[in-house]
Amino acid sequence: MSFIYLQLVQITMDSGGEPYSTLQEFIDHSIIEERVEDKYLSQDEMVGAVVADLETIADSLKEGAKLTDEHEDFPSNDMLIAMKGSVDKHIWMLKAYSGNAADA
Repeated sequence: MSFIYLQLVQITMDSGGEPYSTLQEFIDHSIIEERVEDKYLSQDEMVGAVVADLETIADSLKEGAKLTDEHEDFPSNDMLIAMKGSVDKHIWMLKAYSGNAADA
C-alpha cells in the first residue's frame, strides 16, 4: 500500500497540491468516520461495519476515476480503477464470509 500512497503523493504534487503529512491532517480529511461504539460490535456486526467503510472508499475511488477520465489524466485513472478493483474484491470476500456474497 505504501507504493500506492507514494504514487498518490506524486500525482498530488504534480498537480500543484500538497499531500497530507500528519496524522491529524488525515483524520481531518478522512471520508471514514471513527465510531468509538464499534469496539462493542459482534464479529458479524464488525464485518458489516468494515464492508460499509470499504463501500465508502469504493464510491470515492469511482468518483476519482470519473474525474481523472474527464480531465484525461489516464495514468491516475488507471491507478484509481485498479485500487477500486482491489477494494471491490475485499468487499466481496467479506460479504462472502458473512454469507452475503449475492449482494456483491
